[in-house]
Amino acid sequence: MNEKRDYKLLRPVKFDLLSFGDELVVKDSSPIALCSVVYKGNNFVVVKHSDNSDTVCARHALSRDFALAPLCWVEGKPVYPGDQLYWGKETPKLETPL
Repeated sequence: MNEKRDYKLLRPVKFDLLSFGDELVVKDSSPIALCSVVYKGNNFVVVKHSDNSDTVCARHALSRDFALAPLCWVEGKPVYPGDQLYWGKETPKLETPL
């Protein structure tokens, strides 16, 4: 069940659509690190990392440093709200989030 996940398929962060509590993936981190949005200003956001440290990230740097965390992974691909998984009788192999 441990299929290789393609992290290049993660969606980029769009500042205008971000809100409090959104989970983000830190790009180029090993192991994969998650963080969440704790404050959104006019041109910046504050994110809290899993080690309880905070980072202020400017609007223009968000898509460079972060990607949206998916709800789950199906067959090695990220799944986001609103995605249509399958049509018909095919059963997907669901994995746990990151």
